[in-house]
Amino acid sequence: MLRRGRLRFGGLGVRWFSGRVARLGPSKPSSCVVLLHGLGDTAEGWLGGAHHLAASLPETRFVLPTAPTQPVSLNGGMPMPSWYDIRGLGERSDEPCDGIEDSSQGVRECFWTVEQLIQDELDAGLAPEKIVLAGFSQGGALSLYTGLRLPIRLAGVVCMSGYLPFTRTFATSPEAAQVPVLHCHGSADGVVRLDWAEAGAERLRQLAVPLEMRLYDMGHSACEEELDDVAEWIAERVK
Repeated sequence: MLRRGRLRFGGLGVRWFSGRVARLGPSKPSSCVVLLHGLGDTAEGWLGGAHHLAASLPETRFVLPTAPTQPVSLNGGMPMPSWYDIRGLGERSDEPCDGIEDSSQGVRECFWTVEQLIQDELDAGLAPEKIVLAGFSQGGALSLYTGLRLPIRLAGVVCMSGYLPFTRTFATSPEAAQVPVLHCHGSADGVVRLDWAEAGAERLRQLAVPLEMRLYDMGHSACEEELDDVAEWIAERVK
């Protein structure tokens, strides 16, 4: 997942809740980042990335949930951690994204899961403008879809190597219409193609969503340069 150097965990402790949600950072944070992993991954797979971000955001709590394990069409119907079903590797703008809003086989639907994690932070005393929703790949897609449809205005949404679900018909909620978005993408991404990401970015520009897109010389992965940029961007939004 990560390249260009080994990421060190540092001294921040990780606390697990119900075996599915990892939290790291201060017990009384001034801000929060909810970070969503990609298809087939888990929260543990992004702990290194979260620690790298946390090194520049010492007052920020990071919340990393693990997606439910469910059948994925792209994987021949075999179960794997997934926020919603992905049917193939074709163009994503009109892909159904089964399960992104409705539950499947008793698994909590992903929109509600993310919304509840954010609500937990609100209940703990954080203001919406101190909360960032971020994600990688499928998690990045879900971050865009959820963060721009909530009935509140978050500090920002970060999408890394992801795409905008339902690109042609996507609409924001009135409250989230001006939530700033940072979309980072690899110029050589062969999994979520750059033109898919750019199509989503164009749709958001049509909706007047404040968006910044940054490209990196990499494939479908994350790198230290990107994470440093993400940390700097988040710091500006939650200060």
